[in-house]
Amino acid sequence: MEINNLIIINKFSNETIKAFEKLFYIQSFFKEDIEIKDNCYVISVHINEALDAFLVLENASGLPEDADSYTFIEKIEKQGDEYVLFGNAYDDFDFFDDSSAPTPFEIRFKNADCKTKVYRSARNEGFIINWFELCGLAFEIVDKYLFSKELLNAEEMNNLPLIKELANLLSYFDYQNESTVSEFAILKQYLSKYGFNKALKRLLEIENASNPEKLSQLKDKFIDELNCKKYEPLFRELLEIVSNTQNGYKKRFECDCSDDNLFKKRNQIDSMIKAKGYEGEYPFYYKKGKARGVKIKIGDYYPKKFFVFSNSKLMHYIYCRENEVNNDSIYFDFCCGCENIKNSDQKPDLISFAFNSNGKPYNEIVNYSEYYNEDGELISDDLEQIINVSCKLAKLKKLSKAERKEYKNNYSLKTSFAMLPIGIALSSLISLIILAAFMLLGVLLCLVFGLSSEIPSMVRDIPWLVIYFISLGVIEIVFFLYSLFN
Repeated sequence: MEINNLIIINKFSNETIKAFEKLFYIQSFFKEDIEIKDNCYVISVHINEALDAFLVLENASGLPEDADSYTFIEKIEKQGDEYVLFGNAYDDFDFFDDSSAPTPFEIRFKNADCKTKVYRSARNEGFIINWFELCGLAFEIVDKYLFSKELLNAEEMNNLPLIKELANLLSYFDYQNESTVSEFAILKQYLSKYGFNKALKRLLEIENASNPEKLSQLKDKFIDELNCKKYEPLFRELLEIVSNTQNGYKKRFECDCSDDNLFKKRNQIDSMIKAKGYEGEYPFYYKKGKARGVKIKIGDYYPKKFFVFSNSKLMHYIYCRENEVNNDSIYFDFCCGCENIKNSDQKPDLISFAFNSNGKPYNEIVNYSEYYNEDGELISDDLEQIINVSCKLAKLKKLSKAERKEYKNNYSLKTSFAMLPIGIALSSLISLIILAAFMLLGVLLCLVFGLSSEIPSMVRDIPWLVIYFISLGVIEIVFFLYSLFN
């Protein structure tokens, strides 16, 4: 940030300076991001999902109020008893097209202050819970700490050393000043406690890496290796520690919309899903069942391929993820799927599902949106239909043609082609068995009717290879059609 008078630094608080830095870092601001109130400009500066800053420019003037968006130049000047912030205004700004001519402007203000609003960090509440999301949750807490130490609660401060180490596992994050982490003392203690010697060696490699590119690769590889059943107990312990630091904060969605609007929608979803025979409480529901017939499906997310054999015990899941909720719009994801379970008394658990602890999981996502368009008309998906589709997908049922067209999900053709290599392998095995059975039957008939001398000619003259490929083709076609229409 360019400042032509170093005295300015002493005039503004550290939080205000950090807010200015973020202001210049963000590419553009829209008209609704700047509020004019009591001769002040209040600029909403998004720090991360857990923190918003509001830069208050006191006794301010000079903002073109008829513009649609603004960008700010990384420069503040002190002119007399006023400060000057420089920027460009756009009538129709497009981040990907800078051909539109900007209108330069200067905001003059007497003083600047910074207000903050802290939310519950919800990075760990996604459907596919993994180590990357856990480290992302830690990253947001550290990012908040770097903005202002005063923003952290007692639990966050107590666990800050561990949180810093988790955040530092992200390859794209680089700490500043006193937050630099070069060793992972606490994480090494946890790995030793569980006897994870291989992971401990990986962590030592990260500590000793000096090349930035190599360090980034080692971190990414380490996080990928942790996302397996073996490290699930450690993940659960660390997730509980870090998540508990967020108790007491409200979610951003709960702050950005009226309670009536959000809770009414939650209650609707809860009653509709429970009416389908599911147990649980919002946002996670489950239902035990069995597979009927051989099911071959492919989901939206890892793992792509999934097999369920007849009478397999299953746990069906539906998880409601709030992507965006405010007074003008609601966007939900209905994450639906199932997994094999070892016994019918097994307790349903979203983390075990994410870590593939009990069997191969299958999952897909159905989106729900409700918003007002430019004309003020409410555009909304059919919530009941969305839940019907989610329940079908969770139970591995085929969607109707209209449902597949509407929700672009459950692509049977995609499933069939994805299963083609496996289908060929199974068809080959079945064809070999059929071929061997026919050969054995021919030999037995020759022996029964006293034609044992004909056995060599039968084996030699009958086109067994042709029969093999014909049976292979027929079986593969049947397999393909079954996966297409099942």
